[in-house]
Amino acid sequence: MEEPKRFGATDIFMLFAVLCWAINFPFIKIALREFSPLAFNGLRLFFASLILIIVLFVRGEGFSLAKSDIPKILFLGIIGNTAFQLLFIHGLNWTTASNTSVIMAMTPVFVALLSVLLKQEKIHWAGWLG
Repeated sequence: MEEPKRFGATDIFMLFAVLCWAINFPFIKIALREFSPLAFNGLRLFFASLILIIVLFVRGEGFSLAKSDIPKILFLGIIGNTAFQLLFIHGLNWTTASNTSVIMAMTPVFVALLSVLLKQEKIHWAGWLG
């Protein structure tokens, strides 16, 4: 008989990630009282990038890119991240933190609907149940 799994470090880190996600919306909403949306997002992304670079350096890890991947990464960075961040921060500036978090949590539903509408995927009833 297997021993029940204990609450461990992985569980703590997962709870920490959920906590960070949960406080993200109200924290940003409060910060937008003092900063313009673009200035705040610029600072937020700068410090996040700085922390990631420090973590890579401390762990002794690096990264390399193939030259053929650079245009794809730039395109995805501009569309996938820059557009998302601009829309996210301006949307949060115009509505409540709770509205924003509900809309963000519904992303999988929007993606599923878009996939069906664009005839990219056929989703069966079990898929709609989640």
